Amino acid sequence: MTNNDVIKMKYNAILAMNRKNVIGRKNSIPWYIPEDLNYFRRITQNQVVIMGRKTFDSLPNGPLTKRINIVLTTDPSNYKEIENHHEGMLYFIKYEEIEYLLNKLEADIITKQIYVIGGSDIYKLFYPQYNTIHLTIVEDTTTDEKDVYSPFNEDDLIEKGYVEKYRESIRKSEKSKYEFFHVIYEK
Repeated sequence: MTNNDVIKMKYNAILAMNRKNVIGRKNSIPWYIPEDLNYFRRITQNQVVIMGRKTFDSLPNGPLTKRINIVLTTDPSNYKEIENHHEGMLYFIKYEEIEYLLNKLEADIITKQIYVIGGSDIYKLFYPQYNTIHLTIVEDTTTDEKDVYSPFNEDDLIEKGYVEKYRESIRKSEKSKYEFFHVIYEK
């Protein structure tokens, strides 16, 4: 992998948002949909996930298991890297060092997909480099002054040349009040 390969690597995004493009509230997910959490786990397990420090801090159980976790932060020295944490790895780096880290991890990531998992600034940082975007649309219009919003919506994706490859019918969660559906866009 050369230095230019990191730029050419195909990044994917995976996120859930409501009809007002809300993706977060008070440093957590504003809804509880177990089926979507299972979908997220199934898609990202055994892959590489890239997130911001706030997203990492919001994870209730620490690093995501069975994944290489890369956390972008302005001050990585505040955190400790962990290898083999529940069959996963955890790295804290500055954005400027991501190319170096991905080159260092070449043997570990050569067969893996890279998923950007939030927050808003991190999604924006890699947009429009995404090859695939996995969206969960939650049938909810609730907003709050402290909400965090997606840097793009479905219209933006189409404008940027993404094509809808899959859209499921709206379904109601069996364990919560929310209705939702998954959509996949590809470039």
